[in-house]
Amino acid sequence: MLASEIIEQALRESNTIPLGRAPTDTQKAESLPRLNNYIDGLFGTKLGEFIMDWPVPPRQTSPVNARWPLSPADTKLPRNVWPYLPNNVRIVNSVDSPTTIYLPRKPNDGSRVGFADVGATANLTINANGRFIEGGPSVILAAASDATEWFYRADLGSWQKRAPLTLDDPSPLPVEFDDLLITGLALRLGPRYGQEPTRATAQTNIAMERRLKQRYHQIMPKWGQWNPRMLSEQAHGENSYSEGEGNLLR
Repeated sequence: MLASEIIEQALRESNTIPLGRAPTDTQKAESLPRLNNYIDGLFGTKLGEFIMDWPVPPRQTSPVNARWPLSPADTKLPRNVWPYLPNNVRIVNSVDSPTTIYLPRKPNDGSRVGFADVGATANLTINANGRFIEGGPSVILAAASDATEWFYRADLGSWQKRAPLTLDDPSPLPVEFDDLLITGLALRLGPRYGQEPTRATAQTNIAMERRLKQRYHQIMPKWGQWNPRMLSEQAHGENSYSEGEGNLLR
């Protein structure tokens, strides 16, 4: 469903516009930012997990075999890039030579990958690792690229780029969650038109949010489990946690 259709259905949900009448341009202009805000609020709360930083390459101030107070026992700090990402991380990019990294071999449905540039001087290639990202097998990010984020849709086998919707853009979620966006937007717009949302609308929204959580539940390692052993396994292309043990590392 297109964003313009979601807006029309949300205004119909509260009976703000009568059957058969399209929203005015003013109503569309007011509704679209509220729809984008509602979708943004789903990520990391109702949809998936918060994401953790994954420096590429590893931060050069990170001590190896550190003593307290943080004086390295080994002066050779790591320069290699850990190229195989786990689920739900933000790539913090500072590469100084052309580099390729690979998205998770078995991405969780709804998994997120963010990107932030912190002084990179070379291109970073993100390989989708057998799936699609933005419609192709990989994307190339030049130095000083803007921060961005993707999330994985298993029904499409693709990492979808997150961006504010325009009126002509489709919903970023599968069609079974159209009612979630319609009712969520109706709840946001109701007070602006002096209308109290109906109980049915609120109950439908609660039920759909619960279904969204169930669909995109993530199993993540705890911070204490992000240890050098896991990072070493990442560098050799292995999963960050055991397939048979949920969120436990090998």
